[in-house]
Amino acid sequence: MAGDGGSQHYELRFSHHVIEHLGLKLYQNKPTNVVAELVSNAWDAGATKVDITVSDNEDRAKRFLAVADNGSGMTPQGLAEDYLVIGKPKKRPRAARYSMGRKGIGKLAPFGIANAIDIVTVTETSATWLRLRLEKLLADGAASSPTELASSEPDIIFEGERASDLPVDQDITGSVAQFLSLIEGKTGTLVLLSDLSVLRAISAKSLLESMGRRFTVTLNRDDFAVEVNGDLVGAEQSLPEFEFRIPKEGFVTEQIGGKDVRYWAGFVQTAAWPSDEAGVGVYAHGKIAQDRPFTFGVRGREIFTRYMYAVVEADFLDELPEDVISTDRSSIDWDNPIARQLYEWGQKSLRRWIEDYRDHKATGEKRRILALVDDRIERGELPKIRDDEKEMLSDLLAEVTPSLGKQEGADVIVTSAVLKAYLHRPTRELLKKLWGSYSAEGSQDAYTFLNIVDRLAQAAVPEALSIAVTFAQRAYALSCLMDFQHSRGEPELQKLIERFPWILQPGFEKLTANQQLRTVVMEAAKRGLSPSRFDTSEVVDEETKPDFVFLSNLDQGHIVVVEIKTPREDLTLSNREQLASYMTYLEQQYPQSKREGILVGSNSSNLDPVRRDIRIMSWSDVFVESRRGHIDMLAAMLRTANPDPDDARLQQVLEFGGDAVWELLEKVGANDEELSELLQNRPKLT
Repeated sequence: MAGDGGSQHYELRFSHHVIEHLGLKLYQNKPTNVVAELVSNAWDAGATKVDITVSDNEDRAKRFLAVADNGSGMTPQGLAEDYLVIGKPKKRPRAARYSMGRKGIGKLAPFGIANAIDIVTVTETSATWLRLRLEKLLADGAASSPTELASSEPDIIFEGERASDLPVDQDITGSVAQFLSLIEGKTGTLVLLSDLSVLRAISAKSLLESMGRRFTVTLNRDDFAVEVNGDLVGAEQSLPEFEFRIPKEGFVTEQIGGKDVRYWAGFVQTAAWPSDEAGVGVYAHGKIAQDRPFTFGVRGREIFTRYMYAVVEADFLDELPEDVISTDRSSIDWDNPIARQLYEWGQKSLRRWIEDYRDHKATGEKRRILALVDDRIERGELPKIRDDEKEMLSDLLAEVTPSLGKQEGADVIVTSAVLKAYLHRPTRELLKKLWGSYSAEGSQDAYTFLNIVDRLAQAAVPEALSIAVTFAQRAYALSCLMDFQHSRGEPELQKLIERFPWILQPGFEKLTANQQLRTVVMEAAKRGLSPSRFDTSEVVDEETKPDFVFLSNLDQGHIVVVEIKTPREDLTLSNREQLASYMTYLEQQYPQSKREGILVGSNSSNLDPVRRDIRIMSWSDVFVESRRGHIDMLAAMLRTANPDPDDARLQQVLEFGGDAVWELLEKVGANDEELSELLQNRPKLT
């Protein structure tokens, strides 16, 4: 239906396949990203309020998503010459609000989740209601020549001068009537998405959380309020409760190359969120530019960044002549020279935030460990020691226990081990004999090596060794394994990981090889029960099956699947596909478990893991990360214990760690004055 004065000609013009590439593929099944684009448009239109309404009706055909704002609205001429012209860059005047839109393609985002889009827009002199249908757009685009611009005319539902004349009865969702109530006779725009293509109902709760995480303006501006199904987007709904925050409130402002950067970083006590929501989000003019998970390339600190949620605001990124922010606002071109300065600043800053957090944890951790020691002594589970000894051990453990992560009971085990090791002298001669046996026989016999390390693991129980010596031994063992992995086959490497999961990651001590789980998954794949895009009947044959290691804790609450290839073999798409197949099956069978997949081998082709629960690592990555983790733990204990140069424990660290371990410790000590002073007094081998 049209009003009395409608005369504007509406025509959407676009290049061949642009709808498919910039609408369907870029935003397909990403409701959060789609809504973010519509909220951006509302901001650019000067809106002070945005109402998001999402229906979770059991009947999929009746579901809809509506985004209404009280911005300036669009005239018929503006619709025809600006909105319906795909790729027309937005004007970005410098005012109180810097425009978030830049490329002019965000209007295609809704087609990633909907087949029909209604645009209802009201200005002081006009009211217009247009409808775009994906099926018609694709048909019109396919009918045009690839070298020509395609055109498609939207359905005109209404054209007139007064919003009160809009035919609200033609909207079964009630969104148009709700929109008119929002603007109260003034201006604004409603974008109504119907005939949704996403299979699952869109969660209002996830939208409420994500709007506060994708936009800082929703939390920091009094002149821009966003609601989801009537609930205001605020810090309480979008951000977790932080145990430690830098600064305690507000932002810190610093300069990079004369340009302002604002930031804050928070650390939670318990990371209830998925791992892809942790880390740093980089924002430009209030909108996400580099999405999480992101840590400025800092590696080896995952045990801390997993509990970090940081915000970095760098508006200058969106003001550069060249566009350094990806179309879907998920990543930044860090090779740009100016962006690179921010990247390098971020690396230094993130390390500083983590150190501040560790200092905070150590203070509270010492009080907790003291209470733990007193409780265990009173219950007769630990031997009695003097108060000054408790103080010393608590200092030591306060450095160590935060690095254990959140594994339940880990702090009790380590506290008990350290206290007992403190009271009992290590059987040093036995360990020297074991290492000497390996040195004499060389690395030619793989099974001899495995037997020796197995005997070492049995001997190096916490009751017999100090923690520092254990970490030194492990770091030394990892150095030896660097040579071992180049000369051995997959079965031997598989055996090694099954016996010593900590080689992959220091936090895997609690995991053991689960042969029953391996049998169940392999059998499921053989019977076609494990989802995959290719026939798995051959790859699970006894003679040709890949070298998979299945690790888990006792209750299978944590499951790790590892596929191992030697450094001489390049990882392939088939390797990744098979691992992904197993991960999908495990997700079906163990939905509440923490699941991780690791693909180890040569990755010279830079194979992308694709899935968030899969990591691709070279053997060099495995050993460098694991060895660095053990070196960090060793450094923390040496720093806290501060033994005399002639202390027997320090002598043992030197003997069992060797020169390679000391060289790594010295690198750590280069930025640690206290540790550096200790290492200068390096004892002589006796």
